[in-house]
Amino acid sequence: MAGKHRRGAEPELDPELEPGSVPGSEPAHDELEEPSDGAGLVEIPVELPVVSLVPGHASTRRAAREQRKHQVRRIQIVAAVVVVALVAGLVWFFTSSSGGTDETNKPVVAARGQHTVLLQVVDAHQSTLGAVLLAHDSTGQGSGFGALIPATLLVNTASAGSVPLSATTTNGGPDVGPASVADAMGVTVDGGWQLSTTGLASLVDAVGGVDVTVDENIEQTAPSGSTVLLIPAGQHHLAGDLAATYATYIDSGAPEQQRLARLATVLQALVGKLPAGQAAMGALVSPLVTGTDANLPPSRIASFLEQLRGDAVGGRLSFDNLPTHPLDAGGTVPTVVVDNNALPGFIKTNFTGSVPTNAAGAPFSVLVQNGVGTPGLDEKARRRLEGSGISYINGANAVTFTNPTSTVLIADGSDTSQRQGAAVAKALGLPTSDIKITDQGQNLAAVVVILGDDFKP
Repeated sequence: MAGKHRRGAEPELDPELEPGSVPGSEPAHDELEEPSDGAGLVEIPVELPVVSLVPGHASTRRAAREQRKHQVRRIQIVAAVVVVALVAGLVWFFTSSSGGTDETNKPVVAARGQHTVLLQVVDAHQSTLGAVLLAHDSTGQGSGFGALIPATLLVNTASAGSVPLSATTTNGGPDVGPASVADAMGVTVDGGWQLSTTGLASLVDAVGGVDVTVDENIEQTAPSGSTVLLIPAGQHHLAGDLAATYATYIDSGAPEQQRLARLATVLQALVGKLPAGQAAMGALVSPLVTGTDANLPPSRIASFLEQLRGDAVGGRLSFDNLPTHPLDAGGTVPTVVVDNNALPGFIKTNFTGSVPTNAAGAPFSVLVQNGVGTPGLDEKARRRLEGSGISYINGANAVTFTNPTSTVLIADGSDTSQRQGAAVAKALGLPTSDIKITDQGQNLAAVVVILGDDFKP
C-alpha cells in the first residue's frame, strides 16, 4: 500500500528491473509503519509470489518481469475495488445518518409523485374565508384534487395553540396554515399561498371571466336595511368581482360547506381557463405572490397551476369536502374538527402520494401535554412522533406537573385504538402499561398523551 515500506536496509535493485517494478522477495510479513494520514483505512494483505532471478538468464528475467507486471495489475484492480467500496460506504454514512442537529436526523422521504399546495382565500383583514388543499398527482395522465377545508376547522399552531383555520393567516407567516393542515390531515403539504379576494378577482378577469351555475340568489343587505340582489340564480358569465363574491358567499347560519361548494365551482371554472405555458402562467401569478403571502416562489406556484390546468382541461380535476364533525367548544363561533373515523379512507382515496412514507398504517394525530414542566419536552416528543409518521398536536401544559409516569389515552378498546396507542407508546419509548382507555379529549386527536417522568427524550 502507498506510504508503507519495509524497515531496515534498502534492498539492492536488479539493474534489469524496469522502473517502478517490485523486486522479488519473501512475503512482506515484517512490521509496517502506520501511515500518518491513513486513519480508518484497512490494509488488505496481498501475498506476493517469490520470483527467483538468476543473473545472466535473459529469458528468466523476462518471465519475472511479466509476472511482476501481471501482479501490479492485480494490485491496481484490488485497490480500485477498495476505493469504490470506501466511497460507497461514505456516501451511505452521510446520507443515512448525520452527526448534526435533530433536524438532519429526520427519516429520508422517498420522491413523491404527488405535490400539494394549500390555497387560503383571505378577506381584507387577512382572515381565511375558505381553504383548499390542492394536489396534483403525476401518475399516468396526471390528476388533480382539491380538499375543501372550512375556515372553522380547529387546528394546532406552534405559536398560538389550537385556533380556527381562519386565524392562521391573521397572526404569523405563510408557514402557519400549511403546517397546521399537515398536522390535522397527516399528509405532507409542500407549501401555501394566501390569495386575497382581490387577487382572486384579478385572476378571473385575466382569463376573461368564468362561466358558473349560481345555486341561489346572492343577496346583500344595504346599510339602509334593504336587500340588494347581486347575482340571480342560474347560469352566468361572471367577471372578477362577482366571481370572488360568489366564491366566498355564505348565508347566515349556513354550514361552511355551502361556501366551500361555491369556491370549488369558481376554481373549477378558473383553473381550466388559465394560460398554457410556464412563461404565461408565471407572468399571471408573479404579481400575486410575495414573501408575506406564500412560502413558495412564484415560479413554483406557476408550475403547479400549469399542472392543475392540464388536469382541468382533461376533465381530471375534482373537489370534495374534508370529513369533519362539529365540536362543542362552548364559544360563540361554531368550530369543527377532523373526523378521524372517515379521514383514513379520504386520505387513501385522494392523498396516498402525500402520506409520509415512514407512516405505519392509517394516519392519525396525537395531542401531547407536558406533564413534567421541563421546557422543550413536548417538542422532543414531536420529533419522536413525526419520525414514526404520526401527526403531532401541541396540547400545552397538563393540569399538574406531578406525573411519575406518562399516560397514553385511547378512545376505546377497539383494535384500531389499541394499535394507535401501541404505536404512540413505541414512538415515545413508553411501556404499554401507560396506555389507558378514556372517552375524554378524543375530539381533538385520536390519542392524547400526558408526558410523565418516564419519558426519556
